[in-house]
Amino acid sequence: RFDLGKLLGIADMGTIALTVNADGMVGAELPFVGKIQANINHFQFRQYTYQDIQINGHLRNHVFDGQVDSSDPNILFSFAGKVDMRDHATPSEFMFDLMHFRPGPLHLSEKFADSDLRLKLALNMQGTTLDDIRGHMTLDSLRFTHIGQTFSLPHLELLAEERSPEYNGHMRLQPLR
Repeated sequence: RFDLGKLLGIADMGTIALTVNADGMVGAELPFVGKIQANINHFQFRQYTYQDIQINGHLRNHVFDGQVDSSDPNILFSFAGKVDMRDHATPSEFMFDLMHFRPGPLHLSEKFADSDLRLKLALNMQGTTLDDIRGHMTLDSLRFTHIGQTFSLPHLELLAEERSPEYNGHMRLQPLR
C-alpha cells in the first residue's frame, strides 16, 4: 500500500493497495514484454475508494491483450480484448460489458449524481482520429437512468470504412432489417 497520488503529483489520487505478478522482459530500448496479473484491492480517487479490480493479460509493444474486471458496486464491468496504447493507427479489438456505472458515488459528476449507466460494447477498429478510423462497433443494451427516467437503446451498429477522395463526408442512416 502506498500513496500513488503523492508519487505522481496528482492531488485527486490517493493510496493504492495491490498485488502484482509479472513475468517478462524490459530493457533500455525495449518496453515491458510479458504477462501481468494484478489484483487492485483498493484505489482512491476523488475521495472514493475503488475496490476489487483484477487485471490479467499480456503486454507487448504497448499493446495490452487480456481481461480487466471490476467488482466495485459503483463501476462494475468486464473488459476482454486487445488495446493498442500507441499514437499511431493500429487495431484495437475488445468486448466491454458495463453492468453499473454510478458517477455520483464516485464523485465524478454532481449533475448526474443519481444516475446509472449500463451497456455492452464490441469494437474492432483502427485509427487515431475520426478522420482516419476504420472498423466496426456494436453497442447493445444501452440503458441510462437519471432521476427516475430511463433512456434505452437496444442496439446500434457503426461501420467506418475508407471512401474515395471524392466522398463528400455526408452520413446516411439506414434502418436495420
